[in-house]
Order: sequence, then C-alpha cells, then structure tokens
Amino acid sequence: MIKLIRKLKLKDKILISYIPIVLILVTVFFVYNKRIVNSYIENQLMYSAQNSSDQTIDYIEQKIINLSSVLNFIISNVTVEEAVFSDYSKLSYYDQYNLVCRLEQSFIETIDKNDIDNIKIFLRDDFEFRNMSYTGSLSEVEKSDWYARMIRDKKALLCTREVLEDGKSYISIGRLISDKNNFTSHIAALKIYISEDKIKNVLDKNAVSDKGVSYILNEYGEVICASDYKLLGEYKADEDTFKSALNSEGWVHTRVEGDKRFYMVKKIDYPSWHFVNVVSDSLLTNELGHLNRIMVLNMLIAMILAYVLAYFISRSVNKRIIRLNNSVTRASNGNFTPINLGGVPNDTADEIDVLSENYNKMIKELENAMKQQYENGKIIKSAELKILYEQINPHFLYNVLDLINWMAINNETKNISSTVTKLADYYKLTLNKGNEIISIRNELEHVRLYFEIQKIRFENIEQIIFDVPDEILQCRILKIIFQPLLENFIKHGMKEDDEFKGIFSISAKYDDKNILFTVSDNGEGISDEIIKSVQNGTFVSSGGSGFGLKSINERLKLFYGDEYGLSFGNCTNGAVIFVKIPKVED
Repeated sequence: MIKLIRKLKLKDKILISYIPIVLILVTVFFVYNKRIVNSYIENQLMYSAQNSSDQTIDYIEQKIINLSSVLNFIISNVTVEEAVFSDYSKLSYYDQYNLVCRLEQSFIETIDKNDIDNIKIFLRDDFEFRNMSYTGSLSEVEKSDWYARMIRDKKALLCTREVLEDGKSYISIGRLISDKNNFTSHIAALKIYISEDKIKNVLDKNAVSDKGVSYILNEYGEVICASDYKLLGEYKADEDTFKSALNSEGWVHTRVEGDKRFYMVKKIDYPSWHFVNVVSDSLLTNELGHLNRIMVLNMLIAMILAYVLAYFISRSVNKRIIRLNNSVTRASNGNFTPINLGGVPNDTADEIDVLSENYNKMIKELENAMKQQYENGKIIKSAELKILYEQINPHFLYNVLDLINWMAINNETKNISSTVTKLADYYKLTLNKGNEIISIRNELEHVRLYFEIQKIRFENIEQIIFDVPDEILQCRILKIIFQPLLENFIKHGMKEDDEFKGIFSISAKYDDKNILFTVSDNGEGISDEIIKSVQNGTFVSSGGSGFGLKSINERLKLFYGDEYGLSFGNCTNGAVIFVKIPKVED
C-alpha cells in the first residue's frame, strides 16, 4: 500500500489526503448544526406552549370566578329564596305550581344572560314539583359524593364533572343553602352547569400538536376535563412526575419507552385546580425531519464541491508554490491582497497562474460573502425581534376583548364605545401600514392609548406625563419603543399596595444630532443584576422585565448603531431609563 501511494503523482496524493479531512469536517459541522437546530426548535416550542398555557389558565380561572358570581346572584333572587324557605305545607298545589313556573322562568332568563347551560335547585321532598327540568330532590343529593365532600371538607363551593340525563358531560359549580334558623342544617342545594365541551375547546386550542394532551385536575386529583381522553391514559403524568413539574417553574421531561415527554403543571388558584400540559418530542421529530433532510442534501453538495475544489487545487502544485503559500499566509493574517499575476496571457498560463487567478477571485468573493453574511445576520436578528414583539399583541388583545365582553354584560355602552375606539386607534398606530418608522408624536399617542386601555383594567394606574418639546414631536423614531417600557412597569413594576398610584412619565431633550428621552416611573425599580446583563448583552431569560429591555436595546442598536440604545439612571426607587436616538426630522 505504501509503495502504491509513493507511485502516485503529487496532485493525486493531495486529493486523497483531502477526502478524509472533508468527510470529518462535514460530519462535525452536520452534527453540531443539528444539535443547535434541535435545541432552538425545542426552546421555541416550549416557549409557545407555555404562553398558550398561561392564557388558558387565565381563561379558566376567570370563567370559574364568573360562574361563582352567577351562583351567588341566583341565591339572592327573591323567587329562589321563596322556593327555598317557604313552608310547603301552607302552599296549595296551585301555589307550588305557580312558584315552580316563576322559578323556571327566572332560571331561563339567567341562562340566556350568562354563558351557562343549565341551573338546577334541589328542594325538600315535601315540595310537589321537586323533579322538574330545573328542580331536583334534596334527599337524592344527600346520597352523593359531592354532598359528602361539601359536608366533610366544609366547602362553600365545589366544582365537579358530571354526566346528566342527556348523556353529556358537564362541569358544575354547586353550594348548599342553610336554614336561616340553624346554619348547620341544609335545606336546599343549587348547581349551575356548563358543557364540558366549552372547557375542552379551550384545552384543544392550547395543544401545540396532536402528540400531547392538556388536562385539569381538581383538588381531589380527579380529571375535570381533558383535551383528548384517548391520549390521557398514555400521557397522564404519574405522581412523581406531577410533583416534580409542580415544584418546577418551567418544564420537566421524562422518557417512556424511548419517547421523550415534556410536562408542565401550574396551579389554578381558584378553585384550587391544577392545569397539566404534556408535549411529546415526536412533534420535534416531525419538525426536524424536513430540516435534517435539507441539511443532509446541503452536506452532500458541500462534499461534492469540496472534492471538486480539492481536485483543482491538487493540479495546481508546481515550482511557484512558495509564492502562492506566502499569499495564503498573508490572507490568514487578514491581509487580502491579490496575487500579482504579472499580466500572463491566458493561452500561456500554467497551473499556478490559473490557481493564482482563482485565488484572487476567491478573495473578492470572500469579502463579499462576509459583507452578505453580516447583512443576513442583521435581517435574521431583526426578524426574530419582530416575532418576539408580535407575541405581545395577542395576549393584550385577548384581555381587552374580555374587558369589553364584561362591559357588554353590564350594559356599559359608553365605556364599550370608548374602549373599542382606543383599541382601534392603538392597533392602527401599531400597524402603521407596515412601516417601521413613525413620528414621535404618533409614538407617544400609541403609548397614551395603551395607558388609557390598561387604566380601565387596573385602578392603581394613576397618571401618564409627557414633557416633550414641540420641535421633537415631528421627528421620526423606530416604532413600539416606549409601549414595552410602560408594559414592563404595569406588569413588573407596580407595588403590591392598595394605596399605590402608578405614575409613568416621558420627557426629552435634544441637540443638533441626537434626542435623549428620559422614561421614569414610581414603581419597584429594576435590579442592578438585570441592568448589568441588559447593558452587556448577557441577559438570557425568555420573560420578565429584563427580556423587554433587552429586546428594545437590541432593536435600537441594530437599527441606529451601537452608540444608541438604552442606558439607566438610579433605579432603586422607581425606574429611570434613558433612550438615545439620532435626530431625524420628518
């Protein structure tokens, strides 16, 4: 074998030596990039699933609170009180019939006005019409596990999953009604029902793939509702996994027969439920399959190109290799000086002359590729930041629509009109016909609209102050810079004090070249650790106030340059943030 190799020409020896090197490099590059892509997709998937879960929990918790309010409203109804506390022996058959008719009419009106499916009141056995559409027998309820739990655990309210006579599953919220003369004696029970499908539809929307399931457990560890009962048996968390996920702030994972599964458990404070979300890595496998095929194809093309390049390089070795080697050495030190070909005509050029000419072209293409790579990096980073900001809007829009819904229920017509108008103006400024640049006047108006909408939701938001000279209002700025700062203040800076009144202010000063905004509030302030990590670019969290600050700072620097962006003042008692941009007049 050694003798055979020695007999080969030098170009063939070089070519053979290139083959294992190219194979190793391509393999390492493929494995490394595959791990990066896998990690990125997994993080994005988990982040998206967690955001979706948070919205689902907020919806369910608010839904149960609303239903509890409806339940209390029903109990205070005059007709209900008459039905519960009347002495039936003193009522004629006709009087009892008239009472149950009024009772049913009241329940029908309540069902029509609220997002519920049925109401049922369980009365004493001496009531003649206790087994109608909206009435039942208290003695039958007393035999149920629901009643036993209410008595044993002294619960004011209890939510359960029930299958009614129509064969459909419902989620009920019920309570017992005590005798006015003896609170230890219960003379009636009341339940309201909503279809399980209404909660199941929310859980279905929460699911990020068909290889996973989300479900709700009550305080007794029983399944109240699941997005897919067929998958529940396979994916339901065991006790150890449940406890581990409950004590974790994010996701935990485990393997079952080679299948990697991600679990997240979050508590629903009212009514002491737990929300469990399970995602299988088979989704990641499907997502990555296409990418891996593309990467393999690219690697094969790269290997072929590398082989061809090695072949031509191997043919170019001759007596002037030293000159070429010196040029390569200079290039490795950052000196991309072309080789002087000395005006050699093409018809007399030998191998080294051709190689030298290709080398000069390669140097030029390398410079262009480096410039293109830099521009592509800016575009990719800008797109990633844009996606992060777009993820803010759906949750905000959901909360505002929920607010408008409750205004509609309470017939607050003027407030609905005002809120819808502000929301429309807010999104009109947000979209800005797809333009990234906006006038400072409109940017501040965007902040003001967001403040006024949030003030409807949060009573402890007191005031927003603008102190910006008229000369600056006509200047231009990258849009959606100040609204995330106000959002950070509302979400993370508000003091947990009933007497606290939040104040947020924006002022500005300028010279011929730059504008410096001062954004301040009277909230909790910002920790030195977050400030330091935002300034040096090391902040890595996917949420919290530091995440918003980091994103704004990166957008400003990416768009205007490294000398612009965010800086911080004294953030111990309230936040003081400086925003520096170039002065660009309209």
